[in-house]
Amino acid sequence: MKLKLLIVLLVPFSAFSQLGEVLNFIQKSEYNKEIAEFQAKKYILKNILQTHDEIVRFEVDALSGAESGQLTTLYYKCSEQNKEGLLLSFFGTYWNDAGVVHTGYGFKNFDKKQALEFLQKIQLAIDNNSKYIKEKSDNNIALHYDDIAIIITSSSQTAYQIRLFWNSFDSSWDAFSFSRSKRRFDFEINKK
Repeated sequence: MKLKLLIVLLVPFSAFSQLGEVLNFIQKSEYNKEIAEFQAKKYILKNILQTHDEIVRFEVDALSGAESGQLTTLYYKCSEQNKEGLLLSFFGTYWNDAGVVHTGYGFKNFDKKQALEFLQKIQLAIDNNSKYIKEKSDNNIALHYDDIAIIITSSSQTAYQIRLFWNSFDSSWDAFSFSRSKRRFDFEINKK
């Protein structure tokens, strides 16, 4: 009887352990720029930088957090290893196949070149389709960059709303946060 109870209690934990690579779980009900920046440092250390016995210097700056709380953009730079880029920090609530609700976060990394292409592609799509987007609230445009699907639509609060779909994340990115992220990223990469 004790063995059956132990198996019943352990099986759900082992079934969810595979999600840790893509999706990280947190207990907080709010995810903000400070938490995103804190977690980003660990991600950068483990996934972007090569560290061994030497000391490696790098910087991380939270550029903007979307009003939705679902997306934070972060700039990183490591001059010693010639690495610089943009991290998208996704946050949201998810249900697994067993119906258990989790709150989690994940990072999508773009090196400097990719980040510039990603932000420019979205800006060009908005600029070239602004009349259509504003015509009716039902009008949307869709595009892809890498493994991110993007929908841009008009919004009553701002000129437009951007939704990013990546892995199991569905995050809203308001016009103000997008513009701020783009402007601050441009400023960071052009600093001397």
